[in-house]
Amino acid sequence: MKTLIITALISLPLFFSAQTTERESIDNHQVRKGFYGNLNINSISPFDETYNFGLGGGMHFSENFHIGLTYLGGKGETGRVVSDSLLAINENKLAGVKYKAFGIELGYEIPIDKHFSIMPYFNQSTIKYKYTELPGVARAKTEDAFLNTLIGAKFFFVANENIRLGLNLSYGMANGVNLYKTKSADLTGLNAGITLQYNHFLPKW
Repeated sequence: MKTLIITALISLPLFFSAQTTERESIDNHQVRKGFYGNLNINSISPFDETYNFGLGGGMHFSENFHIGLTYLGGKGETGRVVSDSLLAINENKLAGVKYKAFGIELGYEIPIDKHFSIMPYFNQSTIKYKYTELPGVARAKTEDAFLNTLIGAKFFFVANENIRLGLNLSYGMANGVNLYKTKSADLTGLNAGITLQYNHFLPKW
């Protein structure tokens, strides 16, 4: 019994010392977790000829790496299917479209300077897409849900550790499109816009 007590008295200080050293090491490397939210406005998109808006949010697993969920929505007009559709009677007539997308995004932010950083990212989403003005065309061909993959980068101006404003450039690849007079290649292409992001970091642990 005496031996156990002596062993415990010796072990406890060593245990707490090891814990303190490990925690200090983490602090020295500034390992922090947190949350983020962002607003995205794309002025260039293969989906239509209008702006679309998106929201995103998720978790920082460190100051650099994050994973989150995204939503994208848009509504407008496109001339993509007009030339071969019943709407071609009027050359100035455009087809109405609306769409929304839900996906998951992975990103890793790389500091370049005190006020600038770049974040390569990967986004995978399912897009529900619909032509709203195609009279005489079977409904099965005017609505679709297809997979869309985005690979790109966000070029951020870093106002402070919480606020980012940046240019968003990506290339989207549609897969499995089954719309009237529309192929996957028609909905594949460059996306460009701006992103406003807010970061909230938890205290270092």
